[in-house]
Amino acid sequence: MGRFSRERGPCLKSLFSEETVRNLLSWFDINGENYPWGESPSPYSVWISEIMLQQTVVKTVIPYFLKWMDRFPDIITLSESSETEVLRNWEGLGYYSRARNILKSARIICNDYNGLFPSDRRTLLSLPGIGEYTADAILSIAFGRQYFVFDANVKRIFQRLYEILLWDSNNAGAFIKYLEELIVPEKAGKWNCAVMQLGQKVCRKNQPGCSLC
Repeated sequence: MGRFSRERGPCLKSLFSEETVRNLLSWFDINGENYPWGESPSPYSVWISEIMLQQTVVKTVIPYFLKWMDRFPDIITLSESSETEVLRNWEGLGYYSRARNILKSARIICNDYNGLFPSDRRTLLSLPGIGEYTADAILSIAFGRQYFVFDANVKRIFQRLYEILLWDSNNAGAFIKYLEELIVPEKAGKWNCAVMQLGQKVCRKNQPGCSLC
């Protein structure tokens, strides 16, 4: 109790069994929120939504995301826009360095990668404003790569499952490394979204719905 170890890993395998994955995805199909960036996730749309969701709640982000995609439907259009226009469309979300970094990254992608969104983690992490969580979300949700997106909702699920009272970076690193070995690549993006929403809707911070889990 207190830390994760590989000896406790076999219990995690049950979460990735064919039956459990099927059940979770079925639950997600029925109960999951249909966010606009999840309808046909592209690297660009996942990236923009993830940056907007930093420090901002989903309800606030949705209208901003829709407006943004209407004005900047692709990364080339964005890269050719002025900083003034980008900031104008960001106005109200706060933390304006996020918008400036988006524009910087868009120009790098267009200039250095012919407008094609990088699909390797190291390159993504080299772009302004893209950290590990955002890179893993893009690679998993948009590219179907075997990366585990570990947000506060997901952490809460596993913290409760394993009765981990003391959570630190060592726990997160051990979990992520082990979980990524178990993810089915072609289901990685949808599975990550399902687990995150399970944390939002069922394994809530207050009044968790354990009987529904």
